[in-house]
Parts: sequence; C-alpha cells; structure tokens
Amino acid sequence: MIKKILLLVLLVGTVSFPVVADEIRGKVVNRKNEPVDAMAVIVQTQDSVFVDAGITDLDGYFYLEVSAGEYVIYFQHILYEPLRMDAKPG
Repeated sequence: MIKKILLLVLLVGTVSFPVVADEIRGKVVNRKNEPVDAMAVIVQTQDSVFVDAGITDLDGYFYLEVSAGEYVIYFQHILYEPLRMDAKPG
C-alpha cells in the first residue's frame, strides 16, 4: 500500500520552496506529522540534468548544497507515492 506524504519545508517559511544561499533543506513528514526517514531527495535542473541527491535522516531532515537557480526536486520512498516540486529562487 502506497501512502501519501506531507513535506514540511523549512526554507524562509514559504511554500514556494525557494533556493536561497546555495542550499536546499527541509523536513519530510507523513500525514500523521511523523518524520519520514530514508526518503530519497533528488535535485535536477529544469531540463532534467542531475545536480545532487541525498536521503532524509531519522528525523526526516535533509540538506543539499546547490548553486543558485531553479530546480525540480523529486522525493521518493518505497512506502510513499513519489512527489515532484519546483524550486525557484527566493
């Protein structure tokens, strides 16, 4: 059974997912507000060129260093539906 996730973004307190100061960071939680660990976080340019990737820690947090720009971020986990978000400069 695949579950849906809720992404709690900790970037400047906005929902637009801005890329500020050459980093992307946040926390992934499920609908029960529980952290989701081992979630793959994949960053690509708007034209699908790979930039960086990582996984969330036990508390659901992730941190990636990137150059300023516009990105597409994919969140993937075997127990959850994949999620795609656009990241735009803040």
